[in-house]
Amino acid sequence: MTNLEAEYNSVLFQTGEPGRSMLTLRQIEVVRAIMVSGSVAGAARFLNVSQPGISRLMKHLEASLGF
Repeated sequence: MTNLEAEYNSVLFQTGEPGRSMLTLRQIEVVRAIMVSGSVAGAARFLNVSQPGISRLMKHLEASLGF
């Protein structure tokens, strides 16, 4: 497991921490697709959506998690 995978796993499975928003199933799906494919463009192809849409979702996810 890479450091990035470990970091996302630690965030994915935290619950009940004040000030943290819960991840949606779609956000988890996108993070997994990026990890499996190795790139945002690859994740977009895998999920059959546009690359800017994936980038935008990740930008909002990172901001909400404080990354």
